[in-house]
Amino acid sequence: MGIALGVFGSVASSVFQSKASSADLTEYEQLLVLKDALQKDDTINAYVADPRWEEMTESERRDVVVELSDKLALDGIRRLTLFDDSGVVCVAVAPSENGNRVILLGQEVYDQSGLEQKDEGK
Repeated sequence: MGIALGVFGSVASSVFQSKASSADLTEYEQLLVLKDALQKDDTINAYVADPRWEEMTESERRDVVVELSDKLALDGIRRLTLFDDSGVVCVAVAPSENGNRVILLGQEVYDQSGLEQKDEGK
């Protein structure tokens, strides 16, 4: 799964960059420092540049991502993809068919309705 996300991330990043404009996310830096943010419509792609990220537990990362995506949603952002320094997708947030958000964090998938961990058929 990690390899697939890495390939997807590299392709998505290069395609996205040609059609997007830079996004200023400094107002969200208290939650998570991001760099090289690009926005197109309701989607933002960015790199995690926060030294705290590596020290956070998965639960802390999930809480930060949920709060960040909640705040971005107020500004009309429905999709968020975050990359690590090597360009691999480490977070993806997108709306699901039932209107909730699905959050991919590392190799875990959460449905925002109660943030229940989804079974990926592992």
